[in-house]
Amino acid sequence: MPMQFVIQQSQLKLKVSDCTFQNNYSKPTNYIYNPTQNPSMKKFMLISLGLLTLFTELKAQDSKSFQGYFNYTYSHKDGKISLEVKELDKEFLYVTSLSSGVGSNDIGLDRGQLGRERIVKFVRAANKLLLIQPNYDYRAISTNDAEKKSVEEAFAQSVLWGFTIDKEENGILTIDLTPLLMQDVHDVSGRLESTQQGSYRLDPSRSAIAMERTKNFPKNSEFDVMLTFTGKPAGSYIRSVVPSPEAVTVHEHHSFVELPDHGYKTRKFDPRTGFFNISYFDYATPISEPINKMLTVRHRLAKKDPGAPSSEAIEPIIYYLDPGCPEPIKSALMEGAAWWNQAFEDAGYINAFQVKVLPEDVDPLDVRYNVIQWVHRSTRGWSYGSTVTDPRTGEIIKGHVSLGSLRVRQDYLIAQGMASPFEDDDLNTAPMTDLALARLRQLAAHEVGHTLGLSHNYASSSNDRASVMDYPHPVIDFKDGRLIFLTRMILVLVHGIKEPSCGDIRIFLPVLMKTRNSFASCKRPLIKDGNISQTRMAGPQGALTLIHTYGTMAATLSTN
Repeated sequence: MPMQFVIQQSQLKLKVSDCTFQNNYSKPTNYIYNPTQNPSMKKFMLISLGLLTLFTELKAQDSKSFQGYFNYTYSHKDGKISLEVKELDKEFLYVTSLSSGVGSNDIGLDRGQLGRERIVKFVRAANKLLLIQPNYDYRAISTNDAEKKSVEEAFAQSVLWGFTIDKEENGILTIDLTPLLMQDVHDVSGRLESTQQGSYRLDPSRSAIAMERTKNFPKNSEFDVMLTFTGKPAGSYIRSVVPSPEAVTVHEHHSFVELPDHGYKTRKFDPRTGFFNISYFDYATPISEPINKMLTVRHRLAKKDPGAPSSEAIEPIIYYLDPGCPEPIKSALMEGAAWWNQAFEDAGYINAFQVKVLPEDVDPLDVRYNVIQWVHRSTRGWSYGSTVTDPRTGEIIKGHVSLGSLRVRQDYLIAQGMASPFEDDDLNTAPMTDLALARLRQLAAHEVGHTLGLSHNYASSSNDRASVMDYPHPVIDFKDGRLIFLTRMILVLVHGIKEPSCGDIRIFLPVLMKTRNSFASCKRPLIKDGNISQTRMAGPQGALTLIHTYGTMAATLSTN
């Protein structure tokens, strides 16, 4: 009987014809049948094997595999992510964020905005995998397992999601991760409602996995989704930034991250340092000690030579600047952020804090990179420094700075209004530009300081501007009855101070230049041989607290 198979997919074709198979045998009992004894059957089996191979290749073309921390496969056919889970009950960090925002400062949904960080683990329950968040707010730091279990059972955990096990092979469980990814983990709809912009709901038909920013690495797996929220707009903010305000489309991001190893050394929190802290209750604490434990939040940093007064770091702290920053803003931000290296030098580290431009192929939400993002909004808004922190220890895993792009333009306009520079012509823009860029340097240093662990220091303005973690106002002066700004132009032309040959000029010095003596309590001179020296631009208080927190030995701080 003649048979013909024609299979076509893209450029793949297979054609078999004129094959005659005779079914003229009988299979006796207890006889092991060998189809290769029949030439026609042998040909049929070869054809079947070819067809099976072809279908397998076609199925592979329908999906793409990603190897990394969690291996997963993306199906082009149904748009789903299938995740492989190899180790049960192993904790990892689950971080959520907003990869593309709304663009309104008043609404507060910015590009690159970090969300929540949670320690989670996969736990099996029959044919399900549960994503469980343990409760690290209540612990028992003890070698007694029963004591630990008593605390664990006393306080609730959280099951974040439940998955049906689709496949189990060689100890590897495969689940459909898509439902977890396609939820509104950043609570965009809640934010729109709380800012009175309208009632919005997630529309699954207009949402999908965003593969451009879905990637896999050895220690972190990254997933990005495009979510569309539909509703009736009620506020002016949402109407001003969305082309069709009845449909608001943003991108949300999910990161599965390997937890740091146990090499990090925690540091007990000292409130005098002005650093942030994490806290938890330790029920194994002796009754004579406080049960509430507090640890300082900081980056991991260790010397190559622990015994040397100054040494390079085993791994320096590197911050990466948004490549979308234009000049001269880019240079100003890099200079301002780099001020902190001076404080790390005082803490005994050589070139331990560095600032570079983010490589083009790196996603700013990749937790392996500390980033300084240049964020655009429709109106001038806040800048802020955030972190991804290990909830167990307080170790900063990622520093994430967001700087509003309109700040520099507002500072320029303020300077213009104060100086009234256009008496003779409209070309005298240098003083305002210098001031605006100077304020930008200070802003970069301030927000990076937050991501190093430092909180605000509002007392510094009345104490010789001792820390960049305050909001010091511009240094101004009067000459011949006119207002002047103490920026590069004035330092050079009015005060006769030369620029350093290295070109690393500090336009905005957080001191009163007219004192011309020393930088607050620092021993390093401010002015030396007519040049601006490499002063501690973060301020002596900022340097002192950083020495205590990042130094190899905690400094003894005076109660005064």
